[in-house]
Amino acid sequence: MSHVDRLVIQRLRVSSDRLYLSLSNTSTYTVRDIYLPSVYLHTLTPIRGGIPTNGSVHSDSYCSEQFQDCRVLVQYNSITLYVTYVPPTPVITYGWSNGNLTFLRTYYLGALHSDCADFYLQDHVLLVVEEGGPSREISSFDVGYWTSDYVDHRMDALPDEGGCTQKQVTVYMKRRDNGDIRSKGRVVDILPGDVVKNQYYPWGNYNETNFWMGALSGGDTGKIRVTWSVKDLPQPCGYKAELFTFGNESASVYHENFTIQAVKTGFQSQCSSESYDLPKFSILFSKNDSYLLRLPYRPYDGDYSFLRSIFPVDASITPHDFNLIANTERKVSASGGAWMVNNVPQVECPCGRYKITVRAYINGTEQISTTITKNDNTIWLPNARYVVYATGVCSPPGHNVGGYGRTIRIEVDLKSEPSTRWTIALYTLGGVIVIAVALAAVFYIRKRRQRADYIALQR
Repeated sequence: MSHVDRLVIQRLRVSSDRLYLSLSNTSTYTVRDIYLPSVYLHTLTPIRGGIPTNGSVHSDSYCSEQFQDCRVLVQYNSITLYVTYVPPTPVITYGWSNGNLTFLRTYYLGALHSDCADFYLQDHVLLVVEEGGPSREISSFDVGYWTSDYVDHRMDALPDEGGCTQKQVTVYMKRRDNGDIRSKGRVVDILPGDVVKNQYYPWGNYNETNFWMGALSGGDTGKIRVTWSVKDLPQPCGYKAELFTFGNESASVYHENFTIQAVKTGFQSQCSSESYDLPKFSILFSKNDSYLLRLPYRPYDGDYSFLRSIFPVDASITPHDFNLIANTERKVSASGGAWMVNNVPQVECPCGRYKITVRAYINGTEQISTTITKNDNTIWLPNARYVVYATGVCSPPGHNVGGYGRTIRIEVDLKSEPSTRWTIALYTLGGVIVIAVALAAVFYIRKRRQRADYIALQR
């Protein structure tokens, strides 16, 4: 403990909570500047005891060089000088809801800055405040919604929040220990999730017939052609698509046909054919002079049933006469049976093997997604009325590279009994008819004989 009458500190560097200055209760002191060279998310006490004499202290930290809205809070009483680092509000760019959960997208600023911002919510919680509504807290970092670029913090949706919700909330950082110290508030737009997270991609997703995306050959080698239909574009929450952007190239949705420069695939596969990355695709939506952007998206992100890159194939590799017929060699029950495609074409793929991706729907809900080949062309389906989509694909096994044909759509009613059972029924019915005719003939002959005998007796 130091015994001084008056102490003036021009600059106090607070580097550890283990190092502090202890003053007697009668000593007075003045601190003009406080600096934190490292990040401490808990409160430090660099001076204990003494009597502070100045009203305001300039305070700064290492993190202030990186963030404008972080600060160092200085408080003192007759016992201790308290120094608390207040992190900036996370870089939350927008939010959205799906009706069950509401998300806030927070961008990751790198390992060097994550401590400054308490990116992992170790000592703070996110306080979400809505004017006229309840306050909510996000207290955990969910690795399931984290990438190298951002984390999607999530909270339970309010009863009035859904896929078309659009409003504003204010987000603060609040300390876990006392809950009193807040960062500066950040106003965040909650945007319609059905719009900004819409997963439309104009090649068909195996269930649309008016779209196609394919790599070109010949004089157009190195390009990808995309076709779509304006009348079939989604209109989530009343928003209409206005502009498609593939990579860095854009086109009005009313063109319905666009050729873009392709980017060669960076990884190697067993294919000798040149392949090209599927372009990231964004959509500009509009509604009543308001515009929303669906950020760049590729359908294979998180789903390996889609191709990552494509090589040239003809769109006609999908058979135009695709259909399902009963497989009479396998047992059929009253609830369902084996159905096969009897016209799988013999396609010479430039790489890999040929298959047909089949997706079957009942009232818009997918029931099955599978692939068939020339040698394995049977699927099992319960008896029902289906809308079935078929897409021819050339692709080597175990690789997300290939080429798509067009997608075709058929409607099939698999409630009917297989044709063999109808044939047996017809044979049975035919036998009944023959017997009935024979009985009728016998009856007729007997009647004629009785009539002849009666006439003879009258004579």
